[in-house]
Amino acid sequence: MKKLTNGFTLVELLVVIGILGILMGALFPAISSAMLSANTTAMAMRGRNLFVGITQANTEREAQGLSSVWPHKNTTDGLSDDTEDIAGTAYSSATDYF
Repeated sequence: MKKLTNGFTLVELLVVIGILGILMGALFPAISSAMLSANTTAMAMRGRNLFVGITQANTEREAQGLSSVWPHKNTTDGLSDDTEDIAGTAYSSATDYF
């Protein structure tokens, strides 16, 4: 009887799976670090884009002669004596906190 040698043995298959597991274990920290760095950069860009958008809107409103400040507290009646807020004035600029 002839012996067939066309396939893989179970030992060879387990060795290959073990090697792949070791490689994945070595690559996982590097991939995780790269993803964290990419997410941090993306978040920083979103924050910068938000700041640029607020600054542009502020500039456009000032060019049109409109107010570029937001009232800090409820002053709907216009008679409020309470003018204290975080910045120390009744109105805070949109870009004071960036």
